[in-house]
Amino acid sequence: MQHSKKDGLLTLEQRYKIQAHCDVGKSIAEITAYIGKDRSVVFREIKKELELLLFTDANIISI
Repeated sequence: MQHSKKDGLLTLEQRYKIQAHCDVGKSIAEITAYIGKDRSVVFREIKKELELLLFTDANIISI
């Protein structure tokens, strides 16, 4: 099965690029244009990372 460049599969390199672009304040539109993925794919990745950060922070605070 072949995947298009816009499908939901992200490489580790693309995940790092999303993180780096978020760190410098790039918009989702700018990130999607740069890595060539659909907006929803990038949005889900950012959401997943935010949820991980919030979950980790909540555990640190509750200890």
